[in-house]
Amino acid sequence: MLKASLGKRPRAELGIGASINSINKFKSAIKEEWEKIPQKSIDNCILSMPRRYQAVIDAKGWYTKY
Repeated sequence: MLKASLGKRPRAELGIGASINSINKFKSAIKEEWEKIPQKSIDNCILSMPRRYQAVIDAKGWYTKY
């Protein structure tokens, strides 16, 4: 969810680069987008963990739909 929401931002807002200013812009963008994720979405991810674990077990450690 976080990666998807960051991907919707203009690249200029993400501070792409290796300078301290760029890194700080990127950190700020991450924090802003993290705070926008609804608690219900986080809860749903947590509740889906048993299904995800089982999918990995069933796939014997290989790829799953998750």
